[in-house]
Amino acid sequence: MIGSHKTPEFPDPKPTVDLVAAERQLLAHLSVPRHDLNKPWSHIRRLANLEDVRLHDLRHTHASIGAGAGLGLPIVGGLLGHKSTQTTQRYAHLADDPLRRAAERIGDELNRTLKQDA
Repeated sequence: MIGSHKTPEFPDPKPTVDLVAAERQLLAHLSVPRHDLNKPWSHIRRLANLEDVRLHDLRHTHASIGAGAGLGLPIVGGLLGHKSTQTTQRYAHLADDPLRRAAERIGDELNRTLKQDA
């Protein structure tokens, strides 16, 4: 009949890796929205053996990688949830390293060109 078709039924996907009990407990714990992340973050740090890493360190790393990849500060700020690019200006120093690398690449290319002409 036209217009009537039966959707095929697929079996429920099975996880390819069985999570250990601690991971299951952690995932269940994190699925609840929280205002205070200190307790779950403490648990994650212990499991990952990263006792001295703060959540803010992860935000800073995220911004550093974005700036290092050549993303503009408005984009990095948007990813961080900043409403103003002025807030992201505190991360402006993160772009210094990519600028230095760019200047070095240009200098290297100039040196190669000058050596070819000599």
